[in-house]
Amino acid sequence: MGNQQGVPAAITKRYHVAPTPVATAGPLGLWTVFSATAKLPHDKDHKKHGGGGGGGGAAAATGDPVSIWILKKAHASKVDASPNAPRPKEQRAQVLAHLAAAAKTLSRLRHPALLRVVELLPDTSNHVAIVTEPVFCSLANALKRYDGPGFAAGSAAAAASSSSSSSSPGGGGGGGGGTSSPTTGGGPPDALREFSLSPFEVCHGMHQVAEALRWSRTPPS
Repeated sequence: MGNQQGVPAAITKRYHVAPTPVATAGPLGLWTVFSATAKLPHDKDHKKHGGGGGGGGAAAATGDPVSIWILKKAHASKVDASPNAPRPKEQRAQVLAHLAAAAKTLSRLRHPALLRVVELLPDTSNHVAIVTEPVFCSLANALKRYDGPGFAAGSAAAAASSSSSSSSPGGGGGGGGGTSSPTTGGGPPDALREFSLSPFEVCHGMHQVAEALRWSRTPPS
């Protein structure tokens, strides 16, 4: 049922999903992001249940690369650990409602500077999932923040791995295989740990954010 990281079988039935995550995103890294390719295009039965609805992008054709964002509902009750935080059940309901609304809103927006949603997958009893255009990582990951359940080792282990790479054969990445191989212990992939934003990428990213904000505040003609 699903892959080794707990991806629901309903998703692996429609997509070839990588065995390990490539990124985490969202508040506290609650979203776990996997690379995938489409096995089948949308079908009518899937659309009836909300997949690709709400203004989702063009259907992914067989073989198209995508990213699948998965949130385990149980983790949504652990966002706020402060003394005055809502009870776990209430907190979970609030977080899930917020994330679901954000995903639906994003699926209706069309702009080159905004992440393109391919489809909104039907909720399961344990997971929320969406499919987007391919992404390499989140901004938090690019800034060396590896929070979230998707990277079991978390930031501390990734930092420890990086600091010991100079004295460890292969730098903890497994010899010779692609740069996207996962680190020992379930941390971020080697390619992500080694990635850093260039000044040009920072400027381009800020320009994209500014363009998206300007567009979102411009009344439709």
